[in-house]
Amino acid sequence: MYVNTKVISNMKDTSLRPAPYDSLLDEETWAFVDKSVAFYPENATSLDYQGQRDVYDALCKAFDAGRPSGVSVRDHSLPGAVSPIFVREYRLSQRHSASNRAVSSWRRLHPWRVGEP
Repeated sequence: MYVNTKVISNMKDTSLRPAPYDSLLDEETWAFVDKSVAFYPENATSLDYQGQRDVYDALCKAFDAGRPSGVSVRDHSLPGAVSPIFVREYRLSQRHSASNRAVSSWRRLHPWRVGEP
């Protein structure tokens, strides 16, 4: 896993926080930005597909908080004009949705690869 130690050591360096964002974003959001940027090497745009995928996968793994209890997942696809559209459907269990009716189910289009969790 690549971690850009230059960025980590300079997380409070204001030159890495350009105007007007330096005053518009709160510290919690900057912490997210700083942590994200730390995963990308300076040559990230010149990496091949697999190199960029490896960097992105490491970033995702670092932010993964796991799946909340009571949430089930179903992967399926819908017909698309050219190819199937893969859909990952998340649902709260009946027990959890009764206590939280505002969020009983949701869907997200997700361009995952075969074999991804």
